[in-house]
Amino acid sequence: RLEAYLDSDDCWLALADRLRRAQTPPSQSSFRVSCVLALGSRIRGEYVAGCNVEANNLGNSVCAERIAFGALQMDNAKRRRP
Repeated sequence: RLEAYLDSDDCWLALADRLRRAQTPPSQSSFRVSCVLALGSRIRGEYVAGCNVEANNLGNSVCAERIAFGALQMDNAKRRRP
């Protein structure tokens, strides 16, 4: 029952908001963005997260979703190594 509650949409949104508030605002926009990809159970830590990264030139910036999917690819690569 507790696990079902912790995997509810409200809890996932609260996690994303907590991660967003914990990051330093980017220098260009000062707008913090976070993305959480749920891979399974939140209580077991089965998720990857990302945040927006801004360079001095906004054309070189990377969105939170792209960072999260990159983290997912890295996680999968680590699991496949012998």
